[in-house]
Amino acid sequence: PVKQAGLIRKRATKSQSGLSARQRKRNLVRAFEVRPSHKTIFEGKTILLIDDVMTTGATLRAASQALKKGGAAQIHVLTLARVVRPQDMTI
Repeated sequence: PVKQAGLIRKRATKSQSGLSARQRKRNLVRAFEVRPSHKTIFEGKTILLIDDVMTTGATLRAASQALKKGGAAQIHVLTLARVVRPQDMTI
């Protein structure tokens, strides 16, 4: 089953655009939580977390931590695109 509303943003955060990896991570501390009415749905389950674009992974990390705190047993991540910086490329 798909649970789109199970993970909620519990506090507003500034845009991640233009932030360093460290700033992105700090920006998302305690930004997400499992909706209280969904805790029993996630408890002990393996979750597939889907995101459109991964830059540093900070959003996926914060969302995964919230899901684990909400009782999920395992988190798997699927992204449709990955931002690759020139310094990350090897030729």
